[in-house]
Amino acid sequence: MPSGASPRGDDSRKASIALIDEFSLRRVNTLTLLRTHFREAVLQFASVADFLTHASTCAAAPSAVVMCVGAHSVTDAPLPEHLHLISRAVPALPVIVLSDREEAEEGVTAFREGVQGYIPTSLAPRLVIYAIRIVLAGGTFYPAEALVRARQLLRPEIERTPYLDQVMIERRKQWPPRQREVLSLLVQGKSNKVIARTMGIEETTVKVYLRLIMGKLGVANRTQAAIAARRLGIAAAVEVTRATIASDPDTAGLDDQRVASP
Repeated sequence: MPSGASPRGDDSRKASIALIDEFSLRRVNTLTLLRTHFREAVLQFASVADFLTHASTCAAAPSAVVMCVGAHSVTDAPLPEHLHLISRAVPALPVIVLSDREEAEEGVTAFREGVQGYIPTSLAPRLVIYAIRIVLAGGTFYPAEALVRARQLLRPEIERTPYLDQVMIERRKQWPPRQREVLSLLVQGKSNKVIARTMGIEETTVKVYLRLIMGKLGVANRTQAAIAARRLGIAAAVEVTRATIASDPDTAGLDDQRVASP
């Protein structure tokens, strides 16, 4: 049983944060920081496998998972597979990656993997706590450099996305409700798997809806569909950071701060 965990009857009623780190010294330091600043119980695990074992026997999911990956890239095996396993075992569970790497591409890749927070370990402890609080509140956190890089990566898609005529804009409310819901979730940056879980449908059905939507909008991919949806006036009731990266980076409220948040 992980440190800080209690029998199932008690643990299932108490909010918690799960900390995963294979290195014990680093894990203890992060654990101390989290336990100092959060009311939630903080449970520590030496591996994703340990966390998944605990999650399979615990009635309540933690509020978030904090994964310390050190100098490893988000693309390094087995991290992508670990993120997939966590998502499959505990759907919609916010995942925060603590990383020694500061390349903007790492933050963009983390977003594409469905991570809700990407926090460089070079940040001051108070900013790390602030970032985690944003995720616990339902938002996302990425370094400002990642947002700038996202603008550069997605600008060609923005330029290729056709502008919609007034007739299409006026008829948007005539779309089938399911298609509107899929498009709204797409604007929020949700993956097909998350959209399927949210709507209670199969992932293959989501793909069918997306093909129909892209055909109506005259676009070639998900990114262009999200941009077109913004132009249709389909709002995303989510945090600015995630919606911005997923759809139209030109609307980002970027400033000269080192970090970005909703």
